[in-house]
Amino acid sequence: VKPFDETMLTEIANRFTSIVTIEEGALIGGFGSGINDWLSDNGRKQIRILRLGIPDEFVEHGSREELLKLLQLHPEGIAEAIERIVAINTNSGNPAVNMETAITTNRISAVKIAAKGKP
Repeated sequence: VKPFDETMLTEIANRFTSIVTIEEGALIGGFGSGINDWLSDNGRKQIRILRLGIPDEFVEHGSREELLKLLQLHPEGIAEAIERIVAINTNSGNPAVNMETAITTNRISAVKIAAKGKP
């Protein structure tokens, strides 16, 4: 993933108030950490970042599907995590953020509907 596409990151940082990163790797030193560092290094500390991935702790053994569910990295868990950050943005009072929140909420609903059709 490195080096990061700084042009794209700048566009994302200019357009959104929150960024969510999702990885099936360790959170510490992972993709989300790199994005967080880039935001900080480029004066974008006002942007909320939600990093989803494997925490720095022992994880039980199991199938990939079982582990993703345990770590809340399955579609429903990801949607719930994003709903929490959307709820924070909803209370911001900023019309642009509220429009972003409405669009994101519709996408979350679509993910939940799609996830219900899978075992």
